[in-house]
Amino acid sequence: MLSKTARKRNPLYTAISIMTLLPLSGMTLAQEDPQIEEVIVTGSFIRRSEGFTQASSVVQFTAEDLEAEGTLNLGEVVHQMSFVNGAASAIATMPAQGASSRSTSIDLRGLGARSTLTLLDGKRLVNQNVNALIPTIALQRIDIVADGAAALYGSEAVAGVVNFVPYSSYDGLRVETFAEGDSRGDWDQHSAQVLWGGDVGDLDVVVAGQFRQQSRLARDERALLANSGQNLSSNAPGNWRVPVRDENGQYTGQNRNQPSPNCAPAAERTIYSPGQVNAPFGMRDGNNCWFDFGDNRSYFEPELHNKLFGNATWEVNDDLTLSLQGFRARLWERSYTSTSNPSNPRIGELPAVRGEIPGNPYWAVNSAGQQLYGVDLNQDGIPDRGTADLNNDGWNDYIVSGIADNGVPLREDVLARRLRPVNKTHTASTGHSPDKDNTADRVDTLSRWNLQADFNVPFVEGWRGMAAWTQNVRNYAWVENRNLDISAMIQGLNCDVANDRDACYSPFLIVNEADNNSVHVMDAVAAHSNKSTVDELDTLDLVFTGEIPLGGWELPGGPIGAAFGYQFRDDSYTNNPAEEETAGVAWIGSSVREHVTTGNRTVDSFFAELAIPILSNLEASAAIRREEFSTGQVSTDPKFGITYAPTDWLTLRATNGDAFIAPTLEQLLNPVTCGLTQVTDRFSAFSGFVSGCRGGNPNLENERSESSQFGVDVVFGDFDFSVTWNNTEFENRIVGTNGAQLMALDFFNFQQATGFAGDGSEGNKPTHQQLVSWVSNPASNKDIIRDPEDLGTILQINGLGTTNAERVDVTAYDIQGNYSLGLGNIGDVRIGLQATYIDEFLVQEDSTQPEFNAVGQQNQPTGTAPALPRWKANLRAGWTLDNHSVVATAHYLHAIDYDGGLFTFLDRFGGTFRPAGIRDTGIYAWTDMDLAYTYRGLSAFGGEFAFTLGSRNLFDREAQRTPMPSGILAELHDPRGRIIYGRMVVDF
Repeated sequence: MLSKTARKRNPLYTAISIMTLLPLSGMTLAQEDPQIEEVIVTGSFIRRSEGFTQASSVVQFTAEDLEAEGTLNLGEVVHQMSFVNGAASAIATMPAQGASSRSTSIDLRGLGARSTLTLLDGKRLVNQNVNALIPTIALQRIDIVADGAAALYGSEAVAGVVNFVPYSSYDGLRVETFAEGDSRGDWDQHSAQVLWGGDVGDLDVVVAGQFRQQSRLARDERALLANSGQNLSSNAPGNWRVPVRDENGQYTGQNRNQPSPNCAPAAERTIYSPGQVNAPFGMRDGNNCWFDFGDNRSYFEPELHNKLFGNATWEVNDDLTLSLQGFRARLWERSYTSTSNPSNPRIGELPAVRGEIPGNPYWAVNSAGQQLYGVDLNQDGIPDRGTADLNNDGWNDYIVSGIADNGVPLREDVLARRLRPVNKTHTASTGHSPDKDNTADRVDTLSRWNLQADFNVPFVEGWRGMAAWTQNVRNYAWVENRNLDISAMIQGLNCDVANDRDACYSPFLIVNEADNNSVHVMDAVAAHSNKSTVDELDTLDLVFTGEIPLGGWELPGGPIGAAFGYQFRDDSYTNNPAEEETAGVAWIGSSVREHVTTGNRTVDSFFAELAIPILSNLEASAAIRREEFSTGQVSTDPKFGITYAPTDWLTLRATNGDAFIAPTLEQLLNPVTCGLTQVTDRFSAFSGFVSGCRGGNPNLENERSESSQFGVDVVFGDFDFSVTWNNTEFENRIVGTNGAQLMALDFFNFQQATGFAGDGSEGNKPTHQQLVSWVSNPASNKDIIRDPEDLGTILQINGLGTTNAERVDVTAYDIQGNYSLGLGNIGDVRIGLQATYIDEFLVQEDSTQPEFNAVGQQNQPTGTAPALPRWKANLRAGWTLDNHSVVATAHYLHAIDYDGGLFTFLDRFGGTFRPAGIRDTGIYAWTDMDLAYTYRGLSAFGGEFAFTLGSRNLFDREAQRTPMPSGILAELHDPRGRIIYGRMVVDF
């Protein structure tokens, strides 16, 4: 073991790789320390000699490598790794397509974020959001095991393990400030960090803090990009059912669907302008008034991050070391979304909107189009009603006096057909911005404490032990700005217009401000109530490592190394619904009252690991772990490996092992709740967001996988090169079905049953009669709820829960290489390559569907696989001379086919720029470059300064426009363009 003094001299001592590969190396690499004898690096619990290559591929990013990435957002660092795919790892996971730069999870191999286990200092986290970890200045390195590792680490380690390792010892004070912004001046980010380490009595202490602030990048600040995408919804204000009258002004018993006369023609839509309300009256296209929501949303939300980290180590004696480690991260975000969201299922609960409600634009006319008038005997300004309800809308009919102008023109009682309760012409509630963005604050707070004892095992010579208790708590609180309050709407529609006008709620498009709603009515309708979830994870870890005594005999390669351990986990959650949900009045939901839901389970895990040095250049390894869940899941997972070095420049390695993912507590236990799901109906012109309902499934089973890996490592002096073949067969995957998938499957079943050859695109849709026949067919999906009076309108989709269905088989090659070259007095050059080639990504969504290869596809229709370029590569070159250094990095993504929606109806709207022919051209190959210059060695004020000036996407490549929501494929491209950044670091 190293003494504390030795560790102080080299605070990166544990970063020595058990492989010789340090991909994409930064300005410096960890140097050999002759005092180092044994270390533990992620991927094994057995202590190893420096330089030993284990069977599993292990990649390390040092603190210097992280600096060279030119960002403090770990989500962006993760996104650039060649073996990472998936929306959860998109560039800062922008809210462009439903995610947030506040939260990024690692998705190795594109197998899903839950297929990668994320650790901090080797211990589990309650939440795998890498942006909610410790200050980046406190990170010593990142270890990545890109291989199934459940035999050592348990559930979720299917694609691999990512371990964020902080400094446990540091000598001195480091202060860092970082600022970046896009070259157009629309977005910026600032950060200040501090790291201090030293002795406090007998304690070796490290503390760190970080503050980071990010501004908003709204979609209207990238107007061309945003207006290329699907930012329009046919679920809009201004779509109503209006009663039909005959020549005498009497009801015929029929209604007609009529968009608001105030709805603007689609051709008059204009491109977004920052800070302006775009198309407040909607756009009329055919028999619908459409809603434009893109100018209400963001590519990046404004954020504030505050993080604290501390570690204290006490070497009690030669046999015992105690350590206490903790961190707290608070992430604040203000989200911006549509002015309000639609919900067709609860429209039927609304009363007919009376003619006297302010802003009602539907004049009562006879069949000849002549204005009808009524009587007002009490002179209150409200037309009088009779005793009959011939229209069956719940209101007694107005008394019609005829077409003579008697001063009381009638407006119709109308029924909502499609409705957004808050539209852009309404008075802004206190939760809406002046330009009618619907805002909500979100606060994500995570804290963790870890108490650990490292000790020599009594009475067993040479064996070391580790015992640790870790407590994780996550409290996520936010304003629920999508619910709205149907009870407030009903109350406002039933108001006394004559005597309490300010209590009235007008759902119409408002032309005259005198007809608008009061702020207190809009606040009641908009709701904006608080909601929260609390997740807790407590773990107890016991690990014993050493050598197995063989009575004085040992194998030709040396003694057998072993590790044994036990882990106990206690996992729980609490969901606290919003007020509208507990009262059963949420507009997007149902009348069923939700309640506080909780869940809890415990896990007992036992594992063993052996390293068997058969020869001096041949080692076999074996590990096995058993996990038993109190919710009934059980798994026993072995892993085997072999490493062979026939020469000093060549190493061969291979592994094979099983892994699994246990369903989450929420997947098992959550009650049915309703939210939004986006659908495009292939039977009609309907496209937009509708209510979708899902719940837990207590019958879920573990997801299962088998992983195999074979690698070749070559080292010649300053050159090293590695190729690793990976294969993961993943079965029984838990699928969270979305509305688009159910709609697509229903249309497929229709085609199979009827032989219909059209694909459902515009001009190739079934007739209305074919839709009528299919809806009445028992084979049609009854979870798709259509409006019985207008089958082309989707009201709600049920059955969006989870089930075990998918099978995925991924084969990929990881390529890494490094070369260093000394050029004498003109400096030193280092070159690093990291690349991944995906050979196959075979997907079978369920047993009734054919298998398909997702490589080279965008994969939007499936939801099973992310966008998968066949090649993803990073090439980095660094030059250093005295105090000067330059690092350049090129990123490459192979072209993919576009298989998302074309949304040809966008061509009918003004101000849109739908990319034509994208089905043929696809998403083109992408190459960009980062460049940074650093000067080190300036001494002042008792410290040593280093300055960095750099740019990401140096040549300002613009993201390719697509018809997708937001106009960008956020998994691959960044809407910000060129980013310029600067960093100053001072070491005292």
